[in-house]
Amino acid sequence: MKIFAAAALAVGLMTAGVANATVVYFEGFDGYDTGNPATDPNAIQHGAQASGVSSVTGNSFTTDYSYRIPGMGNGQGNADSMYNEGTWTIAQNPNAVHDQWINLPSNTNNMLMLNGATLPAGGQAATWTSNSFAVTAGEYNYSYDLMNLCCNTYSGTTSVLQFWYTDGLGNQTLISPIVSETPAAPGVFVTEIGQFNVVANGSIRVGLIDEGGEASGNDFGVDNISVSTGFVNVPEPASWALMLVGFGGLGSVLRGQRRRQAVAA
Repeated sequence: MKIFAAAALAVGLMTAGVANATVVYFEGFDGYDTGNPATDPNAIQHGAQASGVSSVTGNSFTTDYSYRIPGMGNGQGNADSMYNEGTWTIAQNPNAVHDQWINLPSNTNNMLMLNGATLPAGGQAATWTSNSFAVTAGEYNYSYDLMNLCCNTYSGTTSVLQFWYTDGLGNQTLISPIVSETPAAPGVFVTEIGQFNVVANGSIRVGLIDEGGEASGNDFGVDNISVSTGFVNVPEPASWALMLVGFGGLGSVLRGQRRRQAVAA
């Protein structure tokens, strides 16, 4: 169903009075080879910090986190469970990779799952960084879906994510002061939105960093990351509501009703 995501976003934006809405980048975490490397030489290797290339979109991404192979065990003693901080995987049911995470057995859509880490000394760990893609100078919208996978609720920890982009010269711009915190209830996606300005034609990369700086309980899922053009003026209040419908439609079309229900682990 993710093939309809770009259309859902564009329709919502244009309905809100935003001219020439075009999705220039979309990541739904489909098409990556998450198989067992023992039998699949092209699969992502344990510990990797790069995704390989998606067979669906041609995208790729990098992260400062360490990869865990889904389907290889979810308990604390399993080498590929998500118990260790600073780890990532692509899967559908959080409980299948960590036995303390929310159980969503009916979910059929992939998401990026992360066990957050403490911030490195003097720097920030990149949770997710896209491949580069071409843009022209102008205003851009971004959106992504964010889920509390479990333990934020139990420990009182909140994952604090910030969106950023890097231009062709490697200059990173944080989209400030907007930051996104995981929702209190686990297993429910919330769509985060914002805007940023690109000053020159060229190629950019976009990404997310976790500024929470916590290890215990800092567990979150990300899906449906989108960048689009289209902001040419400030919409009227009624148009803002329609615009939010457009962004919300991106998530709802992709997730369906099943992701809106948190099933007890």
